[in-house]
Amino acid sequence: KGLDIMLKWFKTAHTIEDVKHTYRTLCKQYHPDIHGAETEEIMKEINAEYERLLYTSDAADDKA
Repeated sequence: KGLDIMLKWFKTAHTIEDVKHTYRTLCKQYHPDIHGAETEEIMKEINAEYERLLYTSDAADDKA
């Protein structure tokens, strides 16, 4: 449930800078090297969503 809320942060990002800022914030909260192996699956989902947003839709348009 908490992860769903976190991933919604990505969906509210309007620019590539918003996406990157949100990603960095979530990494600080869920990185397995800091918070233990139990956050590894959460980090995988965060990474997948970051990649999807970074290379698709409006975020990709900002890179040009």
